[in-house]
Amino acid sequence: MNTVKVVIIMGLLATNGCQTGEYERGLDAAKKGDFDTAVQIWTPLATNGDARAQYDLGGVYYQVFNDFTTAAKWLEMAAEQGHVRAQNNLGNLYKSGKGVKKDLDVALKWFIRASERGHATAVLSAAFLLEENGELRLSLTLFEAFSRGESELNLRVRRILNGEGD
Repeated sequence: MNTVKVVIIMGLLATNGCQTGEYERGLDAAKKGDFDTAVQIWTPLATNGDARAQYDLGGVYYQVFNDFTTAAKWLEMAAEQGHVRAQNNLGNLYKSGKGVKKDLDVALKWFIRASERGHATAVLSAAFLLEENGELRLSLTLFEAFSRGESELNLRVRRILNGEGD
């Protein structure tokens, strides 16, 4: 029985190592400007749930191929797994309507998720979006929290948005 456990664990570690190695190969290709190869390497990883590969595919499809719909698909997969930069970028897509139907409520949702995890740009994006929609008190509170560089900013954001005051 113990032998079976060891073999299974070794197999999992080897698979994870291969995926990490494959991911790094994709990064090397992208750094060299070979985005087609990077996409070929990352797509199977992303399909199997690798949030890093999903995020990077989203970036390549957005910035290199100008395919905003495919970018949004990959970014949403990564964002759902908690990839904080994907959450922020997906918020921007929903705010602009690139690759998805423009939806400011969904944009705010993604900015807030990223803010709760300490993404500074997402805090500012949420604050600006709230300001644009007439939520001045919430917006100012977020700006103040950001400017003070609070270490507990993520908890503060949750309290503010839950109506618990500042």
